[in-house]
Amino acid sequence: MSAKDCLDMMIVVADLDTTTAGTSLTEVGYRRRPEPWNNDEPAQGRLWPKMVFAPPEGGRAVNIHVRLAGVPTTRVALLFRDFLRASPGHARTWAHFKIAAAEAADDLAAYGAIKEPAWRLLMDLAEQWSTETGWSPDA
Repeated sequence: MSAKDCLDMMIVVADLDTTTAGTSLTEVGYRRRPEPWNNDEPAQGRLWPKMVFAPPEGGRAVNIHVRLAGVPTTRVALLFRDFLRASPGHARTWAHFKIAAAEAADDLAAYGAIKEPAWRLLMDLAEQWSTETGWSPDA
């Protein structure tokens, strides 16, 4: 899917406090993102902890999200991925939107503010799709 030149990846762990994922990423040069939205994500009326890592200086643009297994935010990330894989038309529309948002935004916070309402609409469609198809993050 075309979009801004940044890969998003996810590592799912049982426990953020005991995982070695952060240490392993740091040892090879990845940097933990300090922004509040990179440490907690809202879902179902509460904040869920996570970690996000940026690439080593000069490295390929990437965000590595470390999320907990079995929590709503991990489910949403997997639903987002699977819905776009199953819905090429929505994937194309989302790609065009993200490119336009990246071109219009002055910085990362502005990009996120532009993207958020459209993402919520897309996720409403994804939830409907999950109900219609019986999608499960464990499938």
